[in-house]
Amino acid sequence: MSEKYIGYGWLAVLTASAILVGALNVAPQLLIKKSVEATGRTFILNQFLHLHDGGDGYFQFAREVADGHFPPADLFFDYSSPNIYPALPPLVLGIFVLLFGGITNGYLAALFAIPLVIFLLFYWIGAIIFKKDRLFSIFFGLIGVLTPFSFATTEAFLSFANFGNILLKNFYPGVKTLLPLLFYARADHPLLTTPLYLLAIGSFLMFWYRPRFKYAIFAGLTS
Repeated sequence: MSEKYIGYGWLAVLTASAILVGALNVAPQLLIKKSVEATGRTFILNQFLHLHDGGDGYFQFAREVADGHFPPADLFFDYSSPNIYPALPPLVLGIFVLLFGGITNGYLAALFAIPLVIFLLFYWIGAIIFKKDRLFSIFFGLIGVLTPFSFATTEAFLSFANFGNILLKNFYPGVKTLLPLLFYARADHPLLTTPLYLLAIGSFLMFWYRPRFKYAIFAGLTS
């Protein structure tokens, strides 16, 4: 089999893996949405009850952007100056909210698209580290996006409770935990911030392994 067809085959595997990652992240909420709407009720996707402060701030900032207010202002009637939070994450989520007609549909679309991008960025970093070994790179991408390994491993060793909750419950197959939202679901962090971090890390690694002027510029722009 020629190298050309092998390349096309691997591109198909990579594309299918990325789509699968996006589907795994959005599918639980789509199934819950279908079940709720089947009873005649309205489905409202909000992470406030599950993931701390997203519901009382970050979604509203994205709504502000979708309404044409950028950078988003603080959520007070008598104070209209821009808030102190980074403006790029609500801009990204606000684009989804605008394109898909509301916070619920926009967030569902983001739950599909952004983990897909995170997987591809992990794959790219894996390809740099493993010298373009495709199998290890795709495995690195799947581990990175489907587990809390990349952002919670250090916290796992702070206590026995953390070790059990982060490592044992997520990596030992005998433990089965029902998850309506996967690890990268929370906005803004890690859903909207992780792609920026990975882009900066990957560009730095490119320069580290191949110190060229263009890679230095790229690393400087993304850092």
